Amino acid sequence: MTLWKTITVADNERAFVFRRNRLETVLDAGQHRVSLMNGKITYELYKISDVVFNQNKNSTGSTAYC
Repeated sequence: MTLWKTITVADNERAFVFRRNRLETVLDAGQHRVSLMNGKITYELYKISDVVFNQNKNSTGSTAYC
């Protein structure tokens, strides 16, 4: 039985860690050990160098970023 999962995140990435289909944490660059004692995890890696922000106006007139 494995008690830890090692996740390696590159400098231009972030990892979203989910446990029981709920977002548990966001990991920045580096090597991370995540405990599996509270249930299995899933994670998704996202490249932050490809992030694009679009400026929209919502119904209250304030600026929203999507």
